[in-house]
Amino acid sequence: MPAAPPSHVAGDNSDDEVQIDNTPRGRTNGQGRPQKRTRTNSSPLSESSRVVIERRIPSSSTRRPTPYSPSITRSSTPAGSEFDQSDLDARSESGSVRTTASLHAKPVNHRDKAKIRRQANDVEFELAATIDRMRSSTSPAYEGFKEPVPDYTSGNPPKKHIFYCMHCPGKVTRQVGVGDTSGLLSHKRRDTTELTEDSVRQMVAQWVCENGRPFSIVTDRWFRRIVHPNARKHLPHRNTIPQDIKALYRATQEDLTQMLKAVPGTLHIGMDMYQSDNGHDYLGVIVFYQEVQKETMKMKRCVLECLDFGSRSHTGKRLAKTMRGIWEKFEIGDRVWGVVGDNAFNNDAMVKRLGGYGFRRFTGLDCRVFCFAHVLNLATQAVAQPFRKPIPRTDDGLDQNNDSDDEIDWESDEHDGKLVRGDDLTNEIDEEHVDDDDLDGEAASWSLDQDGDEDEDDDNESNFDEEIEKRDLPAIVPGSDDDLESKRAARVGRKIAWWAKKLRFCPPLKAIFIAACIESEVETPHNIRRDVITRWNSTGLMYSDAERTFPAILKTQRNPQVSIPEKYQIFERELRHIKNLNKLFQPFKIVTDVVSRADVPLLADVIVHFDSLDYTYGKFCDDTSLPLYIRHAAHRALLVLNKYYGKTDLCSLYQLAVLLHPGMRSAYLRLAKWPEKWIEAAILLAIKIYESCYKPALDSTATATSSATSQFGYSTFAAHLFGTDVVEQNVALCPVREFVNGSMIRPTRDANGNPVLCNPVQWWYSQRVAGNEMEGLTQMALDVLTTPATSVDIERLFSFVGLTVGKRRHKLNSYTIQAAATLGCYSKANMVRPGCLSQLKAAQQGGSKGKAKAG
Repeated sequence: MPAAPPSHVAGDNSDDEVQIDNTPRGRTNGQGRPQKRTRTNSSPLSESSRVVIERRIPSSSTRRPTPYSPSITRSSTPAGSEFDQSDLDARSESGSVRTTASLHAKPVNHRDKAKIRRQANDVEFELAATIDRMRSSTSPAYEGFKEPVPDYTSGNPPKKHIFYCMHCPGKVTRQVGVGDTSGLLSHKRRDTTELTEDSVRQMVAQWVCENGRPFSIVTDRWFRRIVHPNARKHLPHRNTIPQDIKALYRATQEDLTQMLKAVPGTLHIGMDMYQSDNGHDYLGVIVFYQEVQKETMKMKRCVLECLDFGSRSHTGKRLAKTMRGIWEKFEIGDRVWGVVGDNAFNNDAMVKRLGGYGFRRFTGLDCRVFCFAHVLNLATQAVAQPFRKPIPRTDDGLDQNNDSDDEIDWESDEHDGKLVRGDDLTNEIDEEHVDDDDLDGEAASWSLDQDGDEDEDDDNESNFDEEIEKRDLPAIVPGSDDDLESKRAARVGRKIAWWAKKLRFCPPLKAIFIAACIESEVETPHNIRRDVITRWNSTGLMYSDAERTFPAILKTQRNPQVSIPEKYQIFERELRHIKNLNKLFQPFKIVTDVVSRADVPLLADVIVHFDSLDYTYGKFCDDTSLPLYIRHAAHRALLVLNKYYGKTDLCSLYQLAVLLHPGMRSAYLRLAKWPEKWIEAAILLAIKIYESCYKPALDSTATATSSATSQFGYSTFAAHLFGTDVVEQNVALCPVREFVNGSMIRPTRDANGNPVLCNPVQWWYSQRVAGNEMEGLTQMALDVLTTPATSVDIERLFSFVGLTVGKRRHKLNSYTIQAAATLGCYSKANMVRPGCLSQLKAAQQGGSKGKAKAG
């Protein structure tokens, strides 16, 4: 007989019914027997004696009438109570009675909260935030739509945004603050706008240019089967694509000309030369300008031209003539101020000749900016070149001048199961531990390939016995201990270069090396980057990787499956050479990363970098605890740096950038111990440029007096205090001198305590927003401080040209390459107008009809 239910479950409420549930709990097996269920808190009652209490909740139609009409829910605290309701009362009340509204109320999720918060924002602020979220989104829903605009018909303030389709007259509306893209995707799916021949041809032209695709790709069988029939019937012939590219190229350049006319301030030019794989020479030109985005000013860049230079020699005269043609083509000749390029001598001749063409702002050599990244590269090469020479070993029994690589059959089957074969290993290695900048592996090595390119500057000092000037450094005597020490360091460098090359081309060795890195807890990446001649500061990166992975190198050599040639084995005692060389290259590595990753490196920062590097390598020269070859290498770096530091005196933009930097001004020059006469000359130069180009014209009808009456006229004290005598002498304060001699803005500190200077462009733009133009000095400062310090963007352009001219595209016409490479850059920057090709076709047909009627 089942046990009686506990007393606490029995009650006198008629709505409660006690039922004895005799059905077995849990799942039943095939024999109707319940399966055993594991319970952490098992009840002492047997399963068959469980009691289930079901509460019957009567509906309003079946509920018995009560003497209380209407039914009133009583609060746990009487209405007349003088005490507030306690927390226990609130919990008791909320737990005892639940109203119909509370049963059906839905909690507000975080998306609705975000929508409410965003709808409360300012209209323009929320619109800018929506556009930012669109640009950072990876969803393809926004492709094909213009930037949204407020729908002012949806309320005040607007409650919706309108997205206009770029392919049809339709539009999509969406509530403000909502990120839902279903409406956009639905419009794209049901968009029945028929593709026209002109639209397909323009898409194909931009596609092959932007991604470097061959023109014959439109004839591929499987590609044509993938393409929708509506587009397939309009695919152009491969010979038509170059014609469309040239037409779009010329039309976009006309649009760019009009866009540059609306840009405020002066313009700056970056230029460089490049030779493609098919032997054509190209002149790359980029324009830098000012642009206001979301109440902030930024420095923007745009490719002007990638011009075919033909087979002509790169003389300064030809370069100047070509550059003049480009400036006149885009109508920017009188607005160009600075030209930044590498340190080739023909650039000096070009700049000097350009200054004689009569442009308003560009006057010659004083507008020549040396690419700071190239200067750093030249200094690095001066440091590294002696350590790259093949130095024979005569003291350890190895063959003299024998630098050929001993080939090892790493792909043989003798390697046991610990090694994964090369085909299976590639996917694992390429994920993380392969240098992305050396995927093809075709670039030559500085240390191993002696027939590589030489330095751009033939004046680089590169001998161990360089004559020491202004430094009390002893010479390295041939055959001395210092000479042997320097040669050992050079030999270590060639060993590391050999290791980097083998790790790049031998997957089995790379697998063993990665395993050794993991076992030795080496930080990622588990790789040694090669010192390739096509990448700046690659030698410093190689030494940095070697020091980080040194324990793994030793462990790999001790692996019985590895047989490293004796002359390329690295020993533990050689770690000190690696550390010393890494210490030499580390400052250049850091500064190169800074100027390469910055959006547009500031010209004012260059002077600080020059002074910092001079201080750092000067300390290396004076540190007697360092090996003599390290001190000599530091001195070679100083020679190159000082050479180009001195050339900054020829360019007025460097001096102006320091003086007009709110965090530097003339105070920095005094802290850097510039001679006072140099500082005064720089200030006078700034005043001269200001008065000739930026000072507002004086109005002869304007009066210096005010119609108001002074409240201090009863005494001469205020007149003397506020300088009435100066006003009477008509001596106006110069805004340039007043600013440069003012107090500089103190820098903030980063997490390591290093100074962080204020952003000078944003500081000056904030003055403009506040209405403080300083009589034209604000515009002058913005023009100066937006001058680029490097021409690395030209290098990126040439990388794109290299993608266009592939190994199998050597028969491309030079003008076709010029148009395709430039149009690809325009397309990436979204500068090509939608429907541009159809508009050109319509204009051409209209012109033909007009000529026919006239005839």
